[in-house]
Amino acid sequence: MCATYFIDDGTAMEMLEIINALNQKFGYETLTYDQIYPNGVSDPRDVYPGNTAPIGAVENEKITVLTPAWGFPVKDNQKKAFNARAENVKKYGVWKEAYASRRAFAPAEGFYEFKKVPGGKAERYYFSDPDGKLLFMAALLKTAEDKEGNPLDVYTIITTDAGDSVADIHDRMPLLLDSEELLLWMTDQDYADSVLDRAGRRLVRVLSPKPKKESEPEQTSLFK
Repeated sequence: MCATYFIDDGTAMEMLEIINALNQKFGYETLTYDQIYPNGVSDPRDVYPGNTAPIGAVENEKITVLTPAWGFPVKDNQKKAFNARAENVKKYGVWKEAYASRRAFAPAEGFYEFKKVPGGKAERYYFSDPDGKLLFMAALLKTAEDKEGNPLDVYTIITTDAGDSVADIHDRMPLLLDSEELLLWMTDQDYADSVLDRAGRRLVRVLSPKPKKESEPEQTSLFK
């Protein structure tokens, strides 16, 4: 699964360039950096479940950037489902509506997976594109409610079977998209269905320094 990933200001800039290229191609309104990130993007950081982060989506007939919170609330808002298995998104109610109407993508410089080692500890590995390109993780969006009952945009990241470069660390990894197919993923249902069967992509990995949180966040077991 994917429980932590990394973004920085370069992530936001590259994402904006790609989105505006698509908006221009299809006659949509282009966006400025200040429109999308009025307060700028924070220092380079790891994104954890519950954090907000930039997400690409089609909203109001244009491709834009939102900053929802990571994790669909489940079990009476007591748990967060931050991953959705690709084979389940068309089956279960918590994912089904979002998959049908609000497919999105989460950009990242790279993501992390944890490997358990003797002594009950875990090593954290960082995975990224071999050519240093931005990763685009398939995601779903929905509007939920916070604990006070106020509207809250949230997202979850879709996972698939791990590719060879990840499989000995974890059996799942994010479902990755190419920049050329982002609009198709978000707007073409048949194309999106075909992407769900995609195998994990080859990535490069390094052993990462210990994170501030020493253990892997726990995904609720409801949809494993």
